Amino acid sequence: MAETGQVLANVNFSRYSSAVFVVAQKALWRAFHWLYHHHHRHEPHLYVGDCLRRTPGVMNRLGAWERASLSRREDPANMDIPLLYRLLQHTCGLTPETGTFAWHRPPTDPAQQCLEHWLHQIKAARHAVCHDPSAFMYLTNDELDTRLNKLSWLLCKTVRAAGSRSSRLPAEVEAATRGIRESLTQIRISIPSSLVHPLEFALLARKEQREQWHGHTIWRMPTFTMLLKGEVDMQIEHGVKALGKTVTVNSLLTR
Repeated sequence: MAETGQVLANVNFSRYSSAVFVVAQKALWRAFHWLYHHHHRHEPHLYVGDCLRRTPGVMNRLGAWERASLSRREDPANMDIPLLYRLLQHTCGLTPETGTFAWHRPPTDPAQQCLEHWLHQIKAARHAVCHDPSAFMYLTNDELDTRLNKLSWLLCKTVRAAGSRSSRLPAEVEAATRGIRESLTQIRISIPSSLVHPLEFALLARKEQREQWHGHTIWRMPTFTMLLKGEVDMQIEHGVKALGKTVTVNSLLTR
């Protein structure tokens, strides 16, 4: 019976993690893609890494894996949410943070539209899954629906705002938001192909690794312990590549 409960728990965790790592990542990339090319429409072939180097000090604030990704001139469509967020902050002409304005703070007027804050909320959703996966491990179907509805609302309004600021055609924006809703609906009814999604595995491995450092381990799956002793890098790299992502092992285990 306990094993069955663990299976059901992992199904909803896999569903929600897929919504964040796949659907939210794609929505954030779309916002970046539209805003970046609109802001640099007079330099259509300017690679974002070259653009970022124009701002002194920004590259030094990136992680090693993020700098390596830009040095390899990788496609932003395959970049993880934190790096896309950095690119949005510094290369898309959005409102810079100042002493009176910060992306992480909601507008003082709740009715005010704030694309920058919504972008931060998407990053925060990704970080919540990465830094505390146990909080999402036993989602009921109702809890999953609530989270997916909230995520859908956030992603759709972000894409609409980005489309408005970048002069995209209404039909293109509507197609993008419809794609978000359809993807999340499919996730609701899907059965994950395996109990451990590759990115989910990285999160759980990271969790067990931290617990071992603190002298206790509450995750009891032997596979995790075995892989953490020597094969974790290879397994996660293989899983992430299978998804077509360029997210590195280090970015998942340390962020």
